[in-house]
Amino acid sequence: MGTVSSGIEAGASKLVEGIASGSRAIVAGATIGGEYLKSKLTPNETPTHVSPKVAGTLFVAGKLTPMCVTVSRILINSLAHLAEEIGSAVSDGIKSTNLGSKVKSSVPDGPRTQAAKAIGKSTVKAAVDIWEALEEAGGLLFTRTSAITVDVVTHKYGDEVGQATSDGLKVAGNVAQTVYNLDQMGVKKVAKRLAANTATKTFLEDGKDKASSQPAITNGGIGLDTLSLANMLLLTSAATAT
Repeated sequence: MGTVSSGIEAGASKLVEGIASGSRAIVAGATIGGEYLKSKLTPNETPTHVSPKVAGTLFVAGKLTPMCVTVSRILINSLAHLAEEIGSAVSDGIKSTNLGSKVKSSVPDGPRTQAAKAIGKSTVKAAVDIWEALEEAGGLLFTRTSAITVDVVTHKYGDEVGQATSDGLKVAGNVAQTVYNLDQMGVKKVAKRLAANTATKTFLEDGKDKASSQPAITNGGIGLDTLSLANMLLLTSAATAT
């Protein structure tokens, strides 16, 4: 069982390294592609001007949309904490019932159970590490490809269009992040996380060996979904091994 746990962690580590290397290679390729485009594009003799109205709209949107991202992350943090507290309360309530005691006592506290928990934790860690690597790679790709796009547009059309393109891409990124964050606060996703946390705390944790279940909010605001995935993997792995 220990070999299995080590294998899961080692495999995840290699995959994380591969994701990082792959994203860097894509960025390098995009940079070369951008330079090639610039070499083939002849700059306009007269730079293109952006209307003050469009420039002003993009400027205001650029100031407001980061606030929306921040607020949505705060809401996710609050909901994650609330779900955590509710999960703990419900878990304590279940453990105090006759049915809860019977189910808890029906799980043998032997080497296989402990090994199952170890495998479950390795699976959880692997899943979260891979998810975070994907998120980091996505952020890198968006940032670098946006910069390359702005560089090419500026080369062809001038500074004003380049700045408008930069502002527009930032706004688009902030709006997409806000929509994603708000999507994580859907009733079904919050309920799924609450159910997973409650099950984990009730049947897999004990006084000396508790799986980490604190909200893992990252730049991408994925805490709710990540923890739902992690807890469900923990439950599945333990159930399979026992």
